[in-house]
Amino acid sequence: MGVVDAQQVTVTLPKIQIAQLNALVEAERIESVSEFMQLVVRKALINEMLWQETVNRIMEESGGPLTPEDEAWVQSMLAKQREPKPANA
Repeated sequence: MGVVDAQQVTVTLPKIQIAQLNALVEAERIESVSEFMQLVVRKALINEMLWQETVNRIMEESGGPLTPEDEAWVQSMLAKQREPKPANA
């Protein structure tokens, strides 16, 4: 998966995750850690976009802007979505 216009960034991960990623590369399950991370970020960005579309649709259907309580709920759902899932989940 070639990236046409890219910029290198540093990501800090727990050592166990780095070992797991390296094991996937060694087992030829993924081509590289960089490629895997690009895929993960792409999927996360798509999820964020879809979530925002859902919120916008709900707002349109409900007829108005979010109340402070609604906004708090949205933020709590976004926070939960961003939480790492346990390996056995």
